[in-house]
Amino acid sequence: MQLVDPSFLSLLFSYRETLRASIARAIIESDATVSIVDCWVDELLANLGEATVKIAGGIVSKDSMSLVFGNLQKQSEENRIQAAAQLPRR
Repeated sequence: MQLVDPSFLSLLFSYRETLRASIARAIIESDATVSIVDCWVDELLANLGEATVKIAGGIVSKDSMSLVFGNLQKQSEENRIQAAAQLPRR
């Protein structure tokens, strides 16, 4: 069973490479210092990863999710996006 078509993932990684090159050029032109660059594709990949885990482990109800504090949930989201931003090119 496939959750996502491989050609869709290939297209996402292609968009990601194009966007990151554009962002890198903008950072160089502005003389800014940035250690990690992320874009909407990284956020989508992070969400796909989370969805995969939820599907594999059984989707958790909203009542059990309410036990997670807002700050911890936000930190987890930021960590997933940062991890996705560090994925290799392909």
